[in-house]
Amino acid sequence: MAGNRFDAYLAGRVATTPMLGESQDGRSWAKFRLAVDDRTRNAETGEWERSQTIFHDVVVFGKLAERTVAALRSGDPVLAQGEFRFQSYRDAEGRTRTGTSFVASRLGPDILLADVAVSRRQEREPEVDHAHGVSRDAEQSSPARSL
Repeated sequence: MAGNRFDAYLAGRVATTPMLGESQDGRSWAKFRLAVDDRTRNAETGEWERSQTIFHDVVVFGKLAERTVAALRSGDPVLAQGEFRFQSYRDAEGRTRTGTSFVASRLGPDILLADVAVSRRQEREPEVDHAHGVSRDAEQSSPARSL
């Protein structure tokens, strides 16, 4: 539905252990909560200070879900790219409420807050192979430059 989503980035720490599930059609999904510290500037000192922690429900699908459960633990610093999704529902008292979730299309470590070692796979995703193949072709077709 148009108008109920927008792209966003979150930076925070994994607050709950990611849990893996499967939809009725066999698609993998995982969910966890991400703790994001909100900061405000102290008017007296001019320094940024943590004002509150906001917890976001994060959902991921497919291969990203499986990798999320295998790689992330509570406390890990994470950067997430995706979109907020809003959904109206009725609570037990019949009041209309709005719930939000963050559906992440990309997750990665926040290397400002964690030591990271990158492990490269031999097998690449098809769209990644294409992108790398184009750049390799361009490099091979250009003449070598000597310094």
